[in-house]
Amino acid sequence: KSLGLLAGKKDDFPPELRDDMAALLANHGDKVHQSASSLDSGDSTLDYEDLLQVSKQVSRDQDAYGLLMEGVNQAIIADMNAPHEGDPKEELLRAGQTVGFMESARYHALDTDKDDPSWPAKWAYHGAGGAVNFIPVVGDALQRGVDAGAYAWQVEEQARIDDKLAIDKSENFQSRQAYLTALGEEWSRVNPDHKLSATGDEYLRQMDISLAALNGNKSANGTVGSS
Repeated sequence: KSLGLLAGKKDDFPPELRDDMAALLANHGDKVHQSASSLDSGDSTLDYEDLLQVSKQVSRDQDAYGLLMEGVNQAIIADMNAPHEGDPKEELLRAGQTVGFMESARYHALDTDKDDPSWPAKWAYHGAGGAVNFIPVVGDALQRGVDAGAYAWQVEEQARIDDKLAIDKSENFQSRQAYLTALGEEWSRVNPDHKLSATGDEYLRQMDISLAALNGNKSANGTVGSS
């Protein structure tokens, strides 16, 4: 309910609530991931449009955005490591779809404030420590996957900031190729016997997760444009 109320405020979203909302979404990263990666917005756990709007507003603050993405990254890795029925390729595609969704929210946040950027010149976010509690499966291998994904994401984020927050609106996810690669590698570590994890098939795996990111990005961009 609070998600819908805050989404309704759009760009009048109270700045003082960005951190709190980021923490709330991060602690429900599983629901955020499942909703952001939904192919049918009507079937998502959280309202797709509300989630996109609130993610955009949260992303207008650097630290709040970092906290949100920490939770999303943990949820993606946890989903890959959790038991599922059916082809595990679904978790690979969902990872890409969510990355594309979040990049759309990120772009529109920057675009909203492009004339009066409030972000510091350098990426100062260093992780929220124990603020994010959602990890349904535990273990050293899982933590390494979380750390690898977070590292790739932060390196790209700093590069983007150094490049004056440059971003391509049409294909926002392209700035996340290293992050998508790290996610693909983690997926193959968890699913070593899948045909996409076979030696020499890295290109096919990365093509799948990248196309999913493109799809998630276009779906979210279309939703933002119509709201």
